[in-house]
Amino acid sequence: GKRSQSDVSILCDSLKNLIDALENEHKLAVENSNLEFGIKEKEFDLHTTRGNLEKSISDRKVVEDILLNVMPESIIQRLKNGEKFIAETIDNVTIFFSDIVGFTTISSSISPLEVVSFLNDMFSRMDDLAEQYDIEKIKTIGDAYFAVGGLFSQEYNHSHSPEMVATNMLHFALDVMNTIEDLNNSGKYPYKLALRVGIHTGPVVAGIIGEKKFAFDLWGDSVNVASRMESSGEAGRVHVSKATYKLTKDVFGFAKRGSIQVKGSLST
Repeated sequence: GKRSQSDVSILCDSLKNLIDALENEHKLAVENSNLEFGIKEKEFDLHTTRGNLEKSISDRKVVEDILLNVMPESIIQRLKNGEKFIAETIDNVTIFFSDIVGFTTISSSISPLEVVSFLNDMFSRMDDLAEQYDIEKIKTIGDAYFAVGGLFSQEYNHSHSPEMVATNMLHFALDVMNTIEDLNNSGKYPYKLALRVGIHTGPVVAGIIGEKKFAFDLWGDSVNVASRMESSGEAGRVHVSKATYKLTKDVFGFAKRGSIQVKGSLST
């Protein structure tokens, strides 16, 4: 009988030890599981954070690309650095204006969607050419295209002399004319397009206006003269002022048109 009791006691102790061991093993498994969950959770947090960071960088890149389409890179950098008021006088830039002859008649004969589609096609081609010749598009106004060469070029490229800038602008203008001819020959549009182009070289004030909706623009008599060159020009031809002619006369052939009234007499 005593032996039986002893055996039972040993068996009970063994069972208790087994239960304790199982409980410890279960506790350890739970702790390991929690640790693994914590690690995975941290990995998920890290992955999420990295994803958010990559998206933020991507979004910022998209915003900067959009800004680069509406203002020069040097201006964007100055805005990022916290400058609130940006205005500079630049001595020698070459300004380009163009518009479509008879655009009002053309636009009244097609739908608004077709007007926007056509303008987008034409302006996108002009934008590609502007980039090729290091020219800044300032803006489009209806069917008019306003661009400038030599803006802030002294900040990053001292080889951009007034002669080179003016020469590039005339190459740009002639390529734009060729682009219009290509559009006419493509058969995409049921009407023939013709551009008037005006170009002038002179000083301008360039800067940012607005605090919530920024707008980069140019001001000064030079802008008015370039605009007048365009409006008084002939369809399919590039009309330049005497100032631009003097800078480019050794590169291109010109025909004298005479004088026009732009705040006094101006040779063209």
